[in-house]
Amino acid sequence: MIAVVFSLLTCLAWGGSEFLGGMKSRSVPVLIMLLIIEVSGMIVVVPALLLYGGSILDVRHFMFAIAAGCVGITGLGCVFRGMAVGSIGVISLISSTSAAIPIFFDLLTGNRLSLFQFSGIGLVLAGISFLSIERFSTKNNKRMTAGIGFAISGAVLIGTYFVFIDIASNQDPYWASFILRLATIVLVGSLLAIRRPSYKLKGSDLPVLCVVGILDTIGVIIFNVATTLGLVSIVSVVSSLYPVVAIFLAQLFLKEKMSMFQKVGAVIALGGVVMISGG
Repeated sequence: MIAVVFSLLTCLAWGGSEFLGGMKSRSVPVLIMLLIIEVSGMIVVVPALLLYGGSILDVRHFMFAIAAGCVGITGLGCVFRGMAVGSIGVISLISSTSAAIPIFFDLLTGNRLSLFQFSGIGLVLAGISFLSIERFSTKNNKRMTAGIGFAISGAVLIGTYFVFIDIASNQDPYWASFILRLATIVLVGSLLAIRRPSYKLKGSDLPVLCVVGILDTIGVIIFNVATTLGLVSIVSVVSSLYPVVAIFLAQLFLKEKMSMFQKVGAVIALGGVVMISGG
């Protein structure tokens, strides 16, 4: 199924983007990060639009693209903020549960979920509960993982983004990608003008953040095209396996380690995602 293949390619792009962005979120203010990411993404969006874009979106699809951009960038900001104070791998996994939102949307619009998919959603929620527990190295008590509130907020917003961009992409995925990117630049630029965080970019920050933006945009375009080839519920769930890439990179380069509870939670959550997709 071509939509699934496209979704897996989205995983690779988003996984690499989230890992690099997660690292930079610990030293660069989130708003500055997001603006550079969104602007650099235009390097990919504009050529894709010129080569493959059709007619400009009508008012309805235009508004959904703007809404997708606003909720999507806010969700991404929440995820990066969570990574700034917590584990990149854990926050990434929790945010991947955003895939449940399009499934509930399909349910509300008349599509029916199988018992297998409902069971998968239950596993995802169980996996979150395990991922939300950290052990202190010197005590036998537990606490909520740092950044989990940001991760859950990000998951809800990104899940809503999936629904909105699916609707906008039905007319033209390339115009939808361009308009949502333009909307995010305006939104983040306005917030920066209001808040004016004091920070001077280091020489190594800009190229890394540009790579983050390019990878993120490649993933967005592939995802948008995939939603025109298959159900958004399936595409979003398969695409949400991107934390596997982020976790692998975090363990490889940052030597991040997860507790046994979190490892079990990761397996349960990803198993739930696979069940949702297979249902």
